Amino acid sequence: LKSDRSKGIGLLGAIDKSFKSVECITSPKENTKFFYKDSDLQLPLDNGAGLKSLVFGEYDYQAISYVANFIINHLKDNPPLVIDLGANCGLWSRQLLIEISKKNKKKSIDQLDLIAYEADVKIAKMAKKNLNLFNSNISVFQEGVSIEGGKKTFYFDHKHPTSSSLIPLDDRYYDVRKKTISTISAKELQKYCQDRGGNRPYIYKSDIEGLDLSLFVELDEPFHENI
Repeated sequence: LKSDRSKGIGLLGAIDKSFKSVECITSPKENTKFFYKDSDLQLPLDNGAGLKSLVFGEYDYQAISYVANFIINHLKDNPPLVIDLGANCGLWSRQLLIEISKKNKKKSIDQLDLIAYEADVKIAKMAKKNLNLFNSNISVFQEGVSIEGGKKTFYFDHKHPTSSSLIPLDDRYYDVRKKTISTISAKELQKYCQDRGGNRPYIYKSDIEGLDLSLFVELDEPFHENI
């Protein structure tokens, strides 16, 4: 989807049954919050959340705006380390950085540090491109996150192939597929964040398809205290 300085992108047509095409029309720029300095936006066509977001021109805007305001008002002297687990194509982090940039024009977001993890190879590449437009210290890792780490079997529902889970899918799902993907353990994640972020506060976002709480409780108390 190409950016236009005067127009945003709105969704017109439904996705066809093979998830191979989508028809788009333009809509007023103020209704779209994904574009930044004529940048392109990459979305997988089978990503229901991403395409649905285009209809409304935003992705969880109220919550993201709150986080952006919190960073600007309370953490301006100690920029946080933003941790995005289950980044998908980077919409959450992209919109957060755009909101900070818009709301905080007197101070750039260059000091903000952000790390994102996405298990799927193709989607991680999209996340890198979607977040590459910022000058901040941003790293996107093509890795899953699990409690023990190592090679793990991820399960994909054919209807939502960009949404993967370590939890086996049962017969309620259609045409379940599997992939073996490298993962970082809870302890490795904690050490990396501590080495990179030091004693800075963390902004912690997790969307890892059912393992969010299990992973969180594996992280030690010092990690929790920084969030």
